Amino acid sequence: LNLLSIEGAEKKVVFITGRVHPGETPSSFVCQGIIDFLVSQHPIARVLREYLVFKIAPMLNPDGVYLGNYRCSLMGFDLNRHWLDPSPWVHPTLHGVKQLIIQMYNDPKTSLEFYIDIHAHSTMMNGFMYGNIFEDEERFQRQAIFPKLLCQNAEDFSYTSTSFNRDAVKAGTGRRFLGGLLDHTSYCYTLEVSFYSYIIGGTTAAVPYTEEACILSRSPLCLNQPSSSQEHQIWKDLLGGYFLACLIFQKDYSVILAYFKVIAPEL
Repeated sequence: LNLLSIEGAEKKVVFITGRVHPGETPSSFVCQGIIDFLVSQHPIARVLREYLVFKIAPMLNPDGVYLGNYRCSLMGFDLNRHWLDPSPWVHPTLHGVKQLIIQMYNDPKTSLEFYIDIHAHSTMMNGFMYGNIFEDEERFQRQAIFPKLLCQNAEDFSYTSTSFNRDAVKAGTGRRFLGGLLDHTSYCYTLEVSFYSYIIGGTTAAVPYTEEACILSRSPLCLNQPSSSQEHQIWKDLLGGYFLACLIFQKDYSVILAYFKVIAPEL
């Protein structure tokens, strides 16, 4: 199981996992876009690397992917229902990632800020999130801030489609289990991305996630980009919006100032 670390000194940690359901291939495209963006020279990426550590497990179900399964692992299990008590033999990747997250959580030198599990949705459009519900009203309200920031900074993200729940059938998911394990300073989400299209705010036409559709829609994401890199740039710019929201969410004015110093050194 691959685990990528993009880090520097001791910082707040964002832990990202993907492809727990092997048939949800868009999650791998998003993970690749995240990695490419974070190691790029994009102004947001440069500041994020300075202030945050990113731990990325891009494929939690490699056996299922290899076999061509849609949802289950080699042993026939939906791994995203077994976070409560994963077996090192039956669910080895899940067990390893869970142990690492618990180890980081118990480390006083580590601040685990975010856990984001990336999935793909076969019927809904846009990107959206599933979050947790808490008895503490203030904590519950804080959970809604990050998806709202995403909606403001990424044109393909929909807050309207975002929902918060504690359904019993989802108790074994990463988002639900870690939301109950980690304290109030941590935020746990499932990020869903559409298999096929998104709708830009203020319009009714769906834009497929293809280079051609982006160009035809005259989206600002596609303007002034060489044709050979347009599709790659679509992902980078959308993810730039996602991570700008992540940066803003830190509520650390030194981080925000650092970002603007990068894009406008004369400030």
